[in-house]
Amino acid sequence: MNLWRTAWVTQDNHLSKPDRTVYLPVILMLIFLCLFLPATSLTGTAPNNADQAAVRARQLLLEGTQLQLRGKLEDAVARYRQSLALKPDKKLEDLVSRLERHIAVSGRPGQVQKTGGAASQSLKPGAEAETGTLPKEIQGHQVLTEEARKVVHHLASPDEQLVYDFVDWTLSEIDSLVSEDNPDLLNTNRDFKVTKAGDAYNVRLDPFVLQFDQGRRTIDMGPVIMVCQPRSAEILAVNIEIPARILFLKQNSESFAIVTGQRRIWLMWNRQQKSLVETNVDLSDIGLDAGNSSSAGENKDAFSLKRLVFHSKRKEGEGGQWTDAYTGSLTGAMLAADDNKGKGTIDSISFSVVGNGTDLMSYQKLKEQYRNLLREKSNFQVADLKDLSRTMDSCLQSFISSEGKIDISGVRLENGGKAFFVIDHADYAETMVKEKGEDRFSSEGNGIISSIVFREPDGTNPVSFKIGEVTSKNIFRTAPVPPALFSDIFDKLDKAANIQDKTVRKKFLSKEGPAVIKTVLSLISTASSKITVKGIKAENLLESPVILDQAAFGAGFDTGTGNGGTIHISSSFSGFRHTPGKDDVMPEAAAVNMQIANIPSLLMLINNPDAIVEGGLGQLQDQVMMNGMNTLLDSKLSFTLLNSFIAFPAARINVALHADINKSARYKSVGQLELMIENPDEIKTIINKIIDSPSVHLMLAGFTALANRKTENGKTVDQLDIRLTPSGKIMLNNKDVTALFFSQTSKEQSKQSPGAAQPPVKNMTQAPVRPANPEDKKLSMAEQKELAGKLFKEMGALDTGELERFENDYLTVIRRCPDTDYAQAAYFRLANMYLYAYENPDYQRIIALLEPFPKRYPNSKILKDITSKLVRAYEETKNYAGVEHVAGEYLKKHNYSAGALKQFGLDYGRALEQHGHNARAVEVYQMIVDKGTELDEFTVNAARKHIQELQKK
Repeated sequence: MNLWRTAWVTQDNHLSKPDRTVYLPVILMLIFLCLFLPATSLTGTAPNNADQAAVRARQLLLEGTQLQLRGKLEDAVARYRQSLALKPDKKLEDLVSRLERHIAVSGRPGQVQKTGGAASQSLKPGAEAETGTLPKEIQGHQVLTEEARKVVHHLASPDEQLVYDFVDWTLSEIDSLVSEDNPDLLNTNRDFKVTKAGDAYNVRLDPFVLQFDQGRRTIDMGPVIMVCQPRSAEILAVNIEIPARILFLKQNSESFAIVTGQRRIWLMWNRQQKSLVETNVDLSDIGLDAGNSSSAGENKDAFSLKRLVFHSKRKEGEGGQWTDAYTGSLTGAMLAADDNKGKGTIDSISFSVVGNGTDLMSYQKLKEQYRNLLREKSNFQVADLKDLSRTMDSCLQSFISSEGKIDISGVRLENGGKAFFVIDHADYAETMVKEKGEDRFSSEGNGIISSIVFREPDGTNPVSFKIGEVTSKNIFRTAPVPPALFSDIFDKLDKAANIQDKTVRKKFLSKEGPAVIKTVLSLISTASSKITVKGIKAENLLESPVILDQAAFGAGFDTGTGNGGTIHISSSFSGFRHTPGKDDVMPEAAAVNMQIANIPSLLMLINNPDAIVEGGLGQLQDQVMMNGMNTLLDSKLSFTLLNSFIAFPAARINVALHADINKSARYKSVGQLELMIENPDEIKTIINKIIDSPSVHLMLAGFTALANRKTENGKTVDQLDIRLTPSGKIMLNNKDVTALFFSQTSKEQSKQSPGAAQPPVKNMTQAPVRPANPEDKKLSMAEQKELAGKLFKEMGALDTGELERFENDYLTVIRRCPDTDYAQAAYFRLANMYLYAYENPDYQRIIALLEPFPKRYPNSKILKDITSKLVRAYEETKNYAGVEHVAGEYLKKHNYSAGALKQFGLDYGRALEQHGHNARAVEVYQMIVDKGTELDEFTVNAARKHIQELQKK
């Protein structure tokens, strides 16, 4: 949660509609309850019989009114009669008499004339026709036009004028929320009268009914009484009185009520500013009562709130300086399900938001403009936003700071009387300031959640989690904000909207669009976030409790000042412990601190702005692909790992890495990796359990053989300094170990070491792959591992030029040790040697070497890599039958999965085409297209292109 945004947005909300949400917050609470809570009952709040009769009478009155407005007069009269039986009402009796005469005269029972006639006129507000007129107290239930809502009041004094203006303004603010579903959200007596009572002026709004879903849901809040006291010519103090019981009605369903104890609502209104300058709301003992529902005895759900408080105040200083402060709290919230099986409680929630600036006039103007914009809804145009954008710029420039805080205590969820989720305390605070002397904005937020407990509600040994503390820290900072940020953007949008010629408009957007994007992106300067969790304990998750002392994750970026941006990511944990099993390899602590620096701007990858205007994703991708590599190579991009490690109970690895882009280097980069391994034999055992890979085993063996070993504090420590040089060599503790990864050609070696003696380029036909010798003694598994391990260790110490020795040793492992992982690694490395170690690759030798592999090791973890090398060799020798067979078998084995199709789908399809199997090729290409969301766009586009070409044939 970014509370600095919440603070500012809350400012905006109160700029735009505080006057319809702040001074009547209870209305919003009631609306929420009406829409989302079921009919409920509150223990101990059942009304007496007289109250029940009065409430039921009013409910029947409202139902009758809705029926009358739909033209169902006979049904309406029936409801009115039921209401009168419970509560006599002279005005309602008169209405019933008039309706009955109208039904008799019209001769059309149950219908109201739609056009002309007395009946039609009688439905207009304030009409006094003999038939069809609604009683004054419920006239508000009519669907009113905009003109009908406007009532001209004849005033007796300036103080009365102030009161009339306030009430009219209040009603207009509520009316601005109307929609197609709620054409008349508020039904009330709009021709209200102001009556003087001592020093005060009273206004009675009765009825005061909120309607939703075209009248299918209603909230009856009437009467609402306003006691007003003018404080000056423009300032009015208002006390609002609402009933202790507020009725909620649903069409064709039961009703329930909100009951309250203490009700204090006090406002201060400024007519000149057309806004509230102070608000105080204090409600206590709030609950729900379904005592009027026929199902009250069955539904025992309950909601209660001990106290709800809200306060807002604006302070005005010299020179237009202003401060708006909002605070609120609720205490003792409880929601209980039937028979107390489920229950949730919150001890307290409180919040505060404060904002201030130096231009009250702009602040007030922005509120009014935003309010008008909401009233207009979708009827505004780009041009209508021009003045608003200038006001936004003024407010942004005059902004000083904002701060907000939310605090929650005592969250508890229960099931069957037992708590299964508890939060002791949570708070979050954030501040945003405009830096002095600069138009930069910076914010910082800090949050904490204390003592979190979760238990599975059921079960004999329920899993439970306990967290001692969760903290968060968020930082955000902008670059200097242009003084005309919003107005410049909207001016360009307005100008583009007024250009009729599409070609001219496209040219304009091509020029101005990227400039706007660049302006917006350049506002972002720095952002970071860090979350820390302490004291984690899980029980019944494993055989013994799992404990983690601390875990943390952080990330952030800095866009820099022209040399490129920086991204940093950090994660760590410590104090992980539980009773380990036999094969347990879990570390007790670890940390990764990574930084990528000098990142080039993304906008540099797009050199044709027309692609942005046209929205051509393909064009943008092509530009990014074409420009991306050159941009990266021309940059000073670097990657760094610092203070990174992984620690096991008996071993540890420390890591430090730095790598740079180097355009002139053989592999376009150089770097250095420093490793310190405590107890390397233990690390080797752990890694072998985690990663069962021959290549990893080989690499570990090479590292162990070449490491600088020493003893520190009774521990064996291997130190490794691995460097990638500009020439492409991999140096480990100043020893060339390039052959552990890949071999170099003799030609390249001679270039790197002029004059050095190099072995001659071999004629590959003189070195056939040796088949298994029938006379070779079959070795046991232990003997195979011993021999293979010995040969691999010896190869780790060979110079890269001893190619014949490498070949002989790899073939020996393949022939004599076929059941070991070393044999599979030997296939892979020998194939690489045939591919890269000589002047020209010998694909026939690769085919002869690798063809037996899929059948010999059908479940090998490197089968995909071996198949890929074999397919490449077949393609280079134009052996498409081999491609079709090997790729087809792999795809079939993997059920034509997305991964398999990505690797070999295009190869298989092309091989099918070469043999004239075009229909089958189309089927394969279509499989790729159908899995498009799971594959890269290049593969999918290539498949589409093949389909199009085959369909033309």
